[in-house]
Amino acid sequence: MNASCSEGQLLSGSEKERLFVHDVRCPAWAADFRVCVSRETRIPVKTWDLSTWQLFTPKVSRLRHRKSVRVGALLTVDLAVVRSFTDHSRIARPLGQQLQLPLISAPYLSHDVELEVNLEALHREVRRTRLVESTVWHTAQDVLKLIQFLTVK
Repeated sequence: MNASCSEGQLLSGSEKERLFVHDVRCPAWAADFRVCVSRETRIPVKTWDLSTWQLFTPKVSRLRHRKSVRVGALLTVDLAVVRSFTDHSRIARPLGQQLQLPLISAPYLSHDVELEVNLEALHREVRRTRLVESTVWHTAQDVLKLIQFLTVK
């Protein structure tokens, strides 16, 4: 095992609440996709002290190598290779910002493409233009064009 793959720096933490999930199967395309609407709350892990870390037990952890590309003011595309795991027994305790993680304890590998809509920017644009249908329509068209681009072989 490559020793450099067994440790890392925790950059951020978040709690995610799924509001809507719909899986779309596309047998004729290069990939299937999922449409999700989630609410995320940042966890201020950089300000935690040792006692807070000792009380913390994560449910699911995702280690991501990610590249973000900003498409416009309203949309960001994240391309990532993700290792996910729920068994935290092999992580050195107490947890902290510097993690020791054996590679074998993150058995689930996926390649993700996420489209992040900046809701604050969308809300500002809707208020500024007063054209709700137009703004939402153009954002939906941009998302559809990107999905079509990503699925072309």
